[in-house]
Amino acid sequence: MSDESVVVSAFYKFVNLGDHPVVRAQILEQCEAHRIRGSVLVAPEGVNGTVAGTRASTDALFEWLRSDERFADLEVKESFSESMPFLRLKVRLKKEIVTFRQPVDPTARVGTYVAASDWNDVILDPDVLVIDTRNEEEVALGTFANAVDPGTESFTEFVDYVATLDPKEHPRVAMFCTGGIRCEKASSYMLDQGFDDVMHLKGGILKYLEDVDPDESLWAGECFVFDERVTVDHELEQGDYTLCRGCRRPLSAEDRNHAGFGMGVSCGTCVTDLTTDDIDASSLHAFLVEQGDVHRVGRYFERLVQYWLVHVRQVELLAAGLQIREGKRTIGELDFVYRDDDGAVVHCEVAVKFFLHHRHGGVSDYPGPNASDNFELKTGKLFSQQLELSRVHYPTVQRREAFVKGMAFYRSERPQALPTRMSDQHAAGRWIRTDELDHLLDGESLAAVIVEKPHWLAPVAMTVVEDLATVVAGLKSHFNEAGAHPIMLSLRDSSTLAEVERMFVVSSTWPSVG
Repeated sequence: MSDESVVVSAFYKFVNLGDHPVVRAQILEQCEAHRIRGSVLVAPEGVNGTVAGTRASTDALFEWLRSDERFADLEVKESFSESMPFLRLKVRLKKEIVTFRQPVDPTARVGTYVAASDWNDVILDPDVLVIDTRNEEEVALGTFANAVDPGTESFTEFVDYVATLDPKEHPRVAMFCTGGIRCEKASSYMLDQGFDDVMHLKGGILKYLEDVDPDESLWAGECFVFDERVTVDHELEQGDYTLCRGCRRPLSAEDRNHAGFGMGVSCGTCVTDLTTDDIDASSLHAFLVEQGDVHRVGRYFERLVQYWLVHVRQVELLAAGLQIREGKRTIGELDFVYRDDDGAVVHCEVAVKFFLHHRHGGVSDYPGPNASDNFELKTGKLFSQQLELSRVHYPTVQRREAFVKGMAFYRSERPQALPTRMSDQHAAGRWIRTDELDHLLDGESLAAVIVEKPHWLAPVAMTVVEDLATVVAGLKSHFNEAGAHPIMLSLRDSSTLAEVERMFVVSSTWPSVG
């Protein structure tokens, strides 16, 4: 831990709080006074939270809290982060500090606590049923050896899992969760259901990772935490996962390479969850008509993203297409600024681009159809210039994200080495020059559709197609004209009209410019 590290403190306490609204107001006041961020829940049954700040500020907060005799023995689990893992402070009143919706009282009856140092012996005992009480998405990131995943989506479903167990077959049970709070209620509930010996890991996974040497550990994977770090490893350092802002799922490096991943927008899972059933076609059509006719692919894509943000995700849109000026000169534009579900102000730049792989000794192996553009130039400008505009010109922005879609087209097989920031699961097609068009007529009988802007990225649903030979003749005529622009072509099965291949056709002299 460096002197500049942020201290992240997780804590909870089950205790009767008849004055919980007063306690909530006092905690909020103390956190604000010490510039602490995080999330704290206050309910009649106690408090539960994770907060972050400097060493001095967190020490001051817990010294104050323990001065109340009801919290004198409050235990705190600490980890560290190189940056602030919370965007703001939330101190909220709740009915429960962990939602279970069962009449249990951990202050009256609870399972047997097992210290982290004794946990390995317990879970290696073949007579003990080891249960991970967390939800299935958390379990998938990491868990203990021999642990059973109940397959729940939320903690309230744990009672359904318990109903499948026979106390006579499983008299000894050991359970664990992130910090211990869920096990307080879960162990109390299982005792009420007739299980004889119910144990739970004191301090949860976080305490185990803090106390147990990795060489002796029976933990495998990373532990999900409820802040911007997403996961921590065995050293309680920030893990390798990030968070999908569309569905809140944790994303691995492999997930972030999926074609459906868009930074701050979607992942490979939720992008497929969004179907035409989620879109009101008449509403979308009316929105696009209201926005006016658009022929540029990029502008059309921006309008689709704007509709998705406002009408599907239903975030608060603060600005769209905001021009940034210095004096009378326009120096750039912020595509979108919105307030996310977690309250953060987000600057999002979107782009849809198409590149043709070509090794020609130039500055990039991925020039655009207009060869003066290339992948590295576009992504460099996006991250170093466009996203940076909001730092000065919209300083309330707390997070900056890019959502880039498109296709790469290849002459033959795709190379193994890809540019930085290019997903290895990107959409791909083929490109050919005009003098190679006749080769398309050599094989099976095909039909064709010329794909017009702004539909280059979309499935072409047209049923009116032309014979491929007719299209090829038209393309040759097109490219005989000076300055003819590249054409996107959709090849179709002549009987079913299903798309067989999508390709770019460029002039015989491409990538020459001018």
